[in-house]
Amino acid sequence: MHKSFVLKYGENPHQIARWEKGHSSMILDHPNLSLNDLRNINIGYRLLCNIKNPSALIIKHVNVVGMAVENSFSERLRIAVDTDQRAALNGLLMLNHMVTATDIEEIQQYSFDGVVATSFENCETNLRLITFRNKDKITFQKTETIGLIDGSVLVQNQFFTRIKDLADFECHRLGLNVNRKQDVLIAWNIACTVKTNCAVLVKNGRTLAVAAGHQDGMTAIEHAFYKAKHHCKNTTDLTGAVLAVDGNFPHQMPISAILEEKVAIFILPGNAPNDNEILEAFSHSSCSILFSKERCFQH
Repeated sequence: MHKSFVLKYGENPHQIARWEKGHSSMILDHPNLSLNDLRNINIGYRLLCNIKNPSALIIKHVNVVGMAVENSFSERLRIAVDTDQRAALNGLLMLNHMVTATDIEEIQQYSFDGVVATSFENCETNLRLITFRNKDKITFQKTETIGLIDGSVLVQNQFFTRIKDLADFECHRLGLNVNRKQDVLIAWNIACTVKTNCAVLVKNGRTLAVAAGHQDGMTAIEHAFYKAKHHCKNTTDLTGAVLAVDGNFPHQMPISAILEEKVAIFILPGNAPNDNEILEAFSHSSCSILFSKERCFQH
């Protein structure tokens, strides 16, 4: 059975929208949701399903603002916000664990549009609290539809990355410890989630910058470096960071900038005619190259 719910509004406040909720939905309750809320939750849910450790994730305008994987809830929350405090304002906070009353008190120190988590302790708050199911309790749809302005519909297979571990990459000059492994998987999964063209910088389980929605990959990388230096309060030192992008560079790549910032690991799709040229360009550096062997555009 499918149930139809009228949403607060669509993509813009003057647009009417509804939600055709299936019998197995990722969301258990739905307090005053808009179409944008559901799109944000959908993107965040896809990402959190691939991250095993307790995480704090901020989503806004269907893009990741910041993410942190830490043992301390306070640290996770602060670091996710500090990736980009301006962008985090009125974003949606998503957590892949239960939220306690003490957690809510800390969350209320920031300006979030809502909180999404697996469960909540009884607590009084003005925040919108949205509960979502564990990934094992729903069935991922194999196809998705895209409506065109003339009423016709496009249908395609859903994108799910085949990358589950480091062994799934084609690795060149790679020496990784456990922390590096986590950074690689976080960076790649975010790149698979945000709008193309994107560039994602991760270091020590935390995002330093997420640059998304650019018309070209060069600008995405340049913007990520700029955001890491001018917006991120976690660190200004990019030495040892992981950089992940969602596209190849057939014409030009900012190789000198990547080397200058001492990026440790550069992840890109590969399977391009100039893969060997890229490997040669980085052959005399300490930067390792990981080819995913799949493209992950999200338009």
